[in-house]
Amino acid sequence: MIFLPQFYKMIDFLKEKGMIIHHVWVNPPQEDDIIEVETELGYELDKSITDFYKECNGIQLLWSHPKNSQINKLPSQVNQKFLSYGVTDSIRFDGSILIEPIIDVFLQDWYDHIYFDFTIENKREIIFADKTYIEPDFSKRVQPFDMYDSFNEHAFFLDGSPNPPMIMGDDYQACFTDSFLMNFADYLEFMLYFYASVQARCEFFGKFNGHKYQPKTIADFLKYPQIDLDKFDTEKNHLVLPFEKKFWS
Repeated sequence: MIFLPQFYKMIDFLKEKGMIIHHVWVNPPQEDDIIEVETELGYELDKSITDFYKECNGIQLLWSHPKNSQINKLPSQVNQKFLSYGVTDSIRFDGSILIEPIIDVFLQDWYDHIYFDFTIENKREIIFADKTYIEPDFSKRVQPFDMYDSFNEHAFFLDGSPNPPMIMGDDYQACFTDSFLMNFADYLEFMLYFYASVQARCEFFGKFNGHKYQPKTIADFLKYPQIDLDKFDTEKNHLVLPFEKKFWS
């Protein structure tokens, strides 16, 4: 897919609907970085991933609804690149995309974010997508891609395939097994379709042992209408979604 034109079209629509755009940042592409990543991994990534990174080497967007009760706590404008867990620890934007550069996504050591000393020392088995991993190996395969919120984020799970599955981290990234899987291209479409809504990702992907189910596809979310930006639940302080989370059922 060609991502950037659709990304800018989404921003224009959000502005037309009166949403508050706090931050937009597009990192220029670095094709040498794609080559470096594939060389270090030892295999080529799927074309959908490399095509995205040929458009931009990371991208960010933060927006909020004017009825958001935390609007006075949100920055009116952010001019520099930052990580979500350093900014949204106590507040939640209605829409957020915080996609990391390709080298950070695939090659960075995420010690002290995804895994810790106690993780390395833990030898328990984790069954994930019909395969068994020892916890340190499992945690090191989780590579954050879209760090849109402090409580949740989406990451690649590096299983050695060119198009590794994407999975949502929950509970400040303490758990990466309670989420449906989705491929990269469909995840980008999901973000655009639901205006990068943080709540939409949390509600749609959150599922106990979601990796045991068939991966979600574009067909699974296109059956729902897009979010009506005029409908905002002031009690729950988030947009009304066209679906409800079914974590246990």
